[in-house]
Amino acid sequence: MGMLCHRREQSHRWERRLYPVIHQKIEELVEESRNLLVGRSDGDHFEVVDQKNYCISLNSRTCSCRRWQVYGITCKHTCAAILQIDTNIHRYVDDYFTVDSYRQAYAEAIFLVPDNDKPDDLNRELLVHSPITKKLVGRPRWKRLESQASIVSELRCSRCHDAGHNRRSCNASIAD
Repeated sequence: MGMLCHRREQSHRWERRLYPVIHQKIEELVEESRNLLVGRSDGDHFEVVDQKNYCISLNSRTCSCRRWQVYGITCKHTCAAILQIDTNIHRYVDDYFTVDSYRQAYAEAIFLVPDNDKPDDLNRELLVHSPITKKLVGRPRWKRLESQASIVSELRCSRCHDAGHNRRSCNASIAD
């Protein structure tokens, strides 16, 4: 509860539209975008040349690098295009990253849920403890314990076709 109160009070000191970490990220992207070549095709469509060509549409908020669509924050290509028409870059960042959204998230108080199921005075005799285990003496078992429900098939010799033994231990004489 203290964290919620602290973040709520902290957000009231912020004067910018965007969350401070996102604002700093946008400023870094603007600096990276200053070296890019921008070509405008029509009202809101741009082509930005970085190492590859990127197509940007400001109205549909898309860039061919797809960072803008995935993260909701403008990429350096869109920053270059927005600076070309000299508008506010912060308007193109998703509303999720605004200070108003942050304040809404921390506006309501969250109260502790009372724990009525657990009695205050626990009776120690009623508590179930884990069993005490001790290390077994001797060599560990290597043979599998067979289930009693498993079906055991009867041995049958492939040479004499009698039950109870196999070909290797067969004592019957070989018939010609």
